[in-house]
Amino acid sequence: MAGKKEKERQKHYIEKGMSANLSDEETKKKSKRRIRKPKMPVRIKSTPRSRQK
Repeated sequence: MAGKKEKERQKHYIEKGMSANLSDEETKKKSKRRIRKPKMPVRIKSTPRSRQK
């Protein structure tokens, strides 16, 4: 059901003449701000590295 709502949201953005990607970029910026707030950013940055190995 979540996927259906997501598609409807994208349709709504396209109808308004706005790109659906714009909302994604905004959420990414907000999440980046949240990650910087805690005093342990090293841990968060090291997790993707261990996954790549």
